[in-house]
Amino acid sequence: ANAESAVAECVKAREHLVSGLEKLLDESRSALEADKSAASELLKRKAEIEDKKQQVEVAIMRALGPTESNGQPGEGDTGSPHNELDRPEMEALTPPQMEDEDADEPVEASETANILSSTEQDSAQSIQSIPVSTNGSKKRRRVDDSEDFPDLGGDDGIEP
Repeated sequence: ANAESAVAECVKAREHLVSGLEKLLDESRSALEADKSAASELLKRKAEIEDKKQQVEVAIMRALGPTESNGQPGEGDTGSPHNELDRPEMEALTPPQMEDEDADEPVEASETANILSSTEQDSAQSIQSIPVSTNGSKKRRRVDDSEDFPDLGGDDGIEP
């Protein structure tokens, strides 16, 4: 008797679970249909917008087509073919001395390299000839000996 009532409760619980799952499945199916209809509506609206966009572009191109051909002779006063011939002349404005500058550049680069190497040697010699103190007294003497910085007074105990 105990086992029969336990099995009956189990069956009842499973039927209740199945009915709940069926409700959930029906709700999901209706939501899916709503989403599909919304997606198809959006695709339809997108296609309509693209069609309108194409129509507007075609209308603009038709409207601009005659205006552009009328505008170019007005600007040049001699016709658009003459303006097209002038364009290559603008390219001729490039300086012809590019080859001369290229020949000068290696000499300048070598001179620059020589100057840099001599500067590096001078700085290396000056670095080697300066005695370095571990407590930093040399740095203090350079600042104290230098007349570049005026004595402003009121150091408030700050070391130079």
